Amino acid sequence: VMRSGRIEQVGLPDEVYERPKTRFVAAFLGRSNFLPARPHPLGAETPLGPLRLKAPLAREALLAIRPEKIRLYPAQGGVPARENLVRAVVEEIVYTGAENQYYLRAGEVRLLAYTLNQDLQEPGAEEFGYGEEVLCYLPPENLVVVLSLFVRKMVLFLAKSLSQAKFLILLSCNKLPTSILLIWYVLHVMLKENHTACLTL
Repeated sequence: VMRSGRIEQVGLPDEVYERPKTRFVAAFLGRSNFLPARPHPLGAETPLGPLRLKAPLAREALLAIRPEKIRLYPAQGGVPARENLVRAVVEEIVYTGAENQYYLRAGEVRLLAYTLNQDLQEPGAEEFGYGEEVLCYLPPENLVVVLSLFVRKMVLFLAKSLSQAKFLILLSCNKLPTSILLIWYVLHVMLKENHTACLTL
């Protein structure tokens, strides 16, 4: 995937779709729900509350989850999980033939979830109506950490400042926390561009 002449991510089609590295890639290949997140013992603290991840966050980040990965259940029915459950209300329904697209409101957050049109006799094939309260399950394995635009700018700046080999080593070893990236970026911009480039943030 390229953006403005730069390589954004390289990988197999399913890898790039399922595990996007940046918000741009996640949005470029289909639809995604994005949630700002910060570290929490369970995994991440988000506007939807604490969510369990495959691995706890070490720093502030952005989470992405595809609409088809969100599972919907009746608010009064039994659910197979107790964590990562979010109550939401159906605000809008778009029928596309093969699937229903549900636009949901969970507090201040708007979510998009897809469900396949199946035989209603099959478990998990429930359909929901306007204004109905539902339970949204966000599987930990489908919550993907992506870089925000601000972090991406800092990464690109470091990539230009450091030798490519050294930068890749630091990045792969997780030696560049967000705080260090921010300090490095601001100091170099102020020194090299006389404070003016800080306004571009």
